Amino acid sequence: MKSHLTLAWIWTAVIVLFSALSGNTVKKIMVVNFFGIDKLGHLIMYGTLTWLWTLALMHNTSKKRSMCFAFAISTFVGFLMEIGQKFIFTGRSFEYDDMIANTVGSILSIGIFSMVNK
Repeated sequence: MKSHLTLAWIWTAVIVLFSALSGNTVKKIMVVNFFGIDKLGHLIMYGTLTWLWTLALMHNTSKKRSMCFAFAISTFVGFLMEIGQKFIFTGRSFEYDDMIANTVGSILSIGIFSMVNK
């Protein structure tokens, strides 16, 4: 469905925007401080990204293939954002823990999606 694809692209853009902003700016924008750490935020952001891309891709291919592609997209975006935080974006830093949280969020999203959409 076209609306799913639009939502997936918008959510991808939101993640890129938040990744490019300085850490202080992100803290000012966030309404809730996720237990004083940002890992839950990463988990939710990338889990949602995987879910939205799965929905966007399902109209062209099987559920399993859509989930695999969505996981690949989400993981790739997460990797690129961490690289960008190290080399391009000012006031940001590369963190392996963020990449792990992104990946765990994507995996959980796929697991939940599989259970809900049997």
